[in-house]
Amino acid sequence: MKAKEASSVRMISRRELLLICGIIIFIPMYLSLYVFRAKTITISYPPPRHISGSSTSANTTFMKRNNVDQLPMIDRHTIINKSLRGLVSNSHDSRAVDLNDSKHSPSKDINGSTTKKTNVDKLGLRSMNTSGKSLPNLSKDRAVEPKQPESNNMMGQTTKCTNVDQLPMIDGLTSSNKSWSSWLLNGRVVELEESKHPPSQYIEMNNLVPACPKHFDAFIKDPKPVYLLCDTIELIITARDCKNRALNSGGDYLWTWIKTDSLKASQTQEGNITDMGNGTYIARFTLRWVGKVTPVVAVIRTRQEVNYMRQWREKVPARFCYNGIFILNNVTATVPCHITPWMNLTHTKIKLDKTRHLCNFTDPFTGAPWYCIKPQNMPCSAYDYGRGDTEREVFYDDSKLYFNTSKGFDYVKNIQPRVINVVNMDQNRSLAGSFSTCEFTKKLPMCNSNERGGMFSPNSASGLYYKNVWVSLQCKKSKFDRNKMIQILKNKTMIFFGDSTVRQWFELIGDTLWNETCFKQLGATKLGYSAQYNMSFAFTFHGFPVRGKHSTASTSDYIANRLDALKTGGPDVIIVLTIWAHFTITTLEFYQNRLLSIKNAIIRLQTRYPGTRTFIKSANTREKVMISMSNWYAWECDQLMRTTLGNIPGITIIDVWGMTTGHYTGFNVHPDKSVVRNEVDMLLSFI
Repeated sequence: MKAKEASSVRMISRRELLLICGIIIFIPMYLSLYVFRAKTITISYPPPRHISGSSTSANTTFMKRNNVDQLPMIDRHTIINKSLRGLVSNSHDSRAVDLNDSKHSPSKDINGSTTKKTNVDKLGLRSMNTSGKSLPNLSKDRAVEPKQPESNNMMGQTTKCTNVDQLPMIDGLTSSNKSWSSWLLNGRVVELEESKHPPSQYIEMNNLVPACPKHFDAFIKDPKPVYLLCDTIELIITARDCKNRALNSGGDYLWTWIKTDSLKASQTQEGNITDMGNGTYIARFTLRWVGKVTPVVAVIRTRQEVNYMRQWREKVPARFCYNGIFILNNVTATVPCHITPWMNLTHTKIKLDKTRHLCNFTDPFTGAPWYCIKPQNMPCSAYDYGRGDTEREVFYDDSKLYFNTSKGFDYVKNIQPRVINVVNMDQNRSLAGSFSTCEFTKKLPMCNSNERGGMFSPNSASGLYYKNVWVSLQCKKSKFDRNKMIQILKNKTMIFFGDSTVRQWFELIGDTLWNETCFKQLGATKLGYSAQYNMSFAFTFHGFPVRGKHSTASTSDYIANRLDALKTGGPDVIIVLTIWAHFTITTLEFYQNRLLSIKNAIIRLQTRYPGTRTFIKSANTREKVMISMSNWYAWECDQLMRTTLGNIPGITIIDVWGMTTGHYTGFNVHPDKSVVRNEVDMLLSFI
């Protein structure tokens, strides 16, 4: 018995010993961690000084980079809207439904057929749940958001802000949900009137003799064995048919440039190519660097293609396909949507009759039209998100029946001479070195955003590349490294609106200032903020139409609405926008209406906040793609943009068309990073 008691006592002593050791070791560690965290969260951070109603303290302690949990958030730029639950319950065409008590029910695809929840959406727009769990419920505080595609950029792969609620905001950008709230609430059911008929889609193929790019030729007028730096040359281009006969009419869409690959140098022609109207084209160049220079001619679209595209653009406004995803009570319906009610419904098994109606989501503030086929047994307010449908689009592009759809541009091979030799031997001009801007009569001015700084002169090239550095011929461009970028952007707010080509600017600035700036993705918006230098950055995509990405109703809006909602401005607020890549598949009238809404919103912003500067990124060239996204369409949109927005004081157009023509890295809708860096340097030179 004593042995048992002794054994029992020894066992209790061991437990007590372990407990005492644990207390001795872990409690001090816990206390030290608690004290450290308490010190950390008491740090205060100043909101940007240029935000109205905010103030800063001179004795404020700034956060170190390793403490991202407490980084202040840019409150002015998150776009988190009201719950769609309220929108659904308040819509005039919806029934009162308790979304929390919804039962598992089937979903309907674009063809109107019923699918089980375990299937995958036929169109690939939304994956059905395969785990047996129900889809996210709309009764939560935010809409169901599709997974955003990952970016190749560092900012797209890594999040540096973990406490997004603490970011200082850009005043007014949060409240720009007025459009989408009204957009859903006013989404009304409409019927197509029997008296109306869809526009004619008949396209006349003219009797032009087809041009054959492989037989085109070009020659330099009055060639010389050696050219001097700053000499000018004329390149004469002759269009021919497939029987190698010279054509007697114009209309072909060409690009020309000169290059020296070893120097990473290139330059487009002076001004536009002259179409003589008789099958002959003239391109003029000034030789601005020494070396072996090669002229290049690319036939982007032939005359018959241009004739077809011009008619197709206006007669077939629904030549691309979009889908709208409606969600209600865990039922998902995918239906066609478009900027016009006369959308192409072939390959969908949907017919517009008295049993099928449209949801009219025309924006009440900008007048931008957007229509969706109304899903059966769902209100219009159940609209959740949309995106382009590239799979269905290919069925409607009949251009492949008429034209060459091979990959890559058609280059003129017969150019004489193929290479010219440029030297620097003119003593009268006193040129030193192997490069010159050849501006002898005037000095380049400083880049001034109060003038039409980015507009190209009709009689000269906008610039050239030399050793992969863009040299502007319009004003003095600077090169911005990290320190110089901080110096120019300190205490400023930059807000980017538009497509992925201007998002490249936002991301390059973010990569350059990565060590000083915290970035975070919130809904459709990317945010950045530096407490140390009081710099704020934000990017958000434009509203419909959007081809390749999800556009969630609760986090998307039109640029004009966002500009009207801004409650901050002045000389320290910089607006940067572009809008072209997703509009090559619309009519010019539709595109111009969108530009006019933006123009008026910019004027209103300047009236509210004098001194606010706005920069417009022009369209850029891209690789050869389907005809609906052709460079010719982009060029037409770009010319209309310059005409509509180019004469407003306070707006500067940054011309990147020439910067993306002939660069040694080739053509891409998302240019090489070296090109983007030169574009951003051009932008910052105006600030």
